[in-house]
Amino acid sequence: MSAADSGKTGSTYIVEAEMNEYDAFVVREQGTNATYQIVAYGDEDLRDRVADLPSGATVGLRLRRAGLRANAWEVTGAGSVSSADANA
Repeated sequence: MSAADSGKTGSTYIVEAEMNEYDAFVVREQGTNATYQIVAYGDEDLRDRVADLPSGATVGLRLRRAGLRANAWEVTGAGSVSSADANA
């Protein structure tokens, strides 16, 4: 399978680790518990939309592999976000 064919359709993810100084963060897919290291963004607007997601937040994302690295993913779309704590 080529890197171009390694996309995922939209799913719901829980933020496991907030974005770090390298613009990377970790999410876990609801239902499968698979984790994904997010390292790239389709554009700056997408990066800005997910930059401040707190740990525990739930977000709809579309992902595709970022190059040939094993667990490196690019956000190609972002949907609604729900906070882990509505009172935060």
